[in-house]
Amino acid sequence: MELVNRFRELGAMIQLNTYSLFDEMDEPIKNWARRLALERKVDFLGTDAHKTYYRPPSAEYGLNWLYENVDRGYADAVAWENAQKLLCV
Repeated sequence: MELVNRFRELGAMIQLNTYSLFDEMDEPIKNWARRLALERKVDFLGTDAHKTYYRPPSAEYGLNWLYENVDRGYADAVAWENAQKLLCV
């Protein structure tokens, strides 16, 4: 977490794959992703999609987890608003 905090202090924005919040089979990765979200260290969501049969663009369950576990304002910012702000700069 120290490295994440340092990057953020330098102005970096953090993307998290929605897959990691719910569908990830590796528990340490899932726990790390959830910790980042719960500690409000995430700025954007992605899908990390590669192909339809390997890491398909699945976001539904990760988004559901986010909205069920953090406040709606933060979830909205991470899911939509931060990306809109960045693209409209």
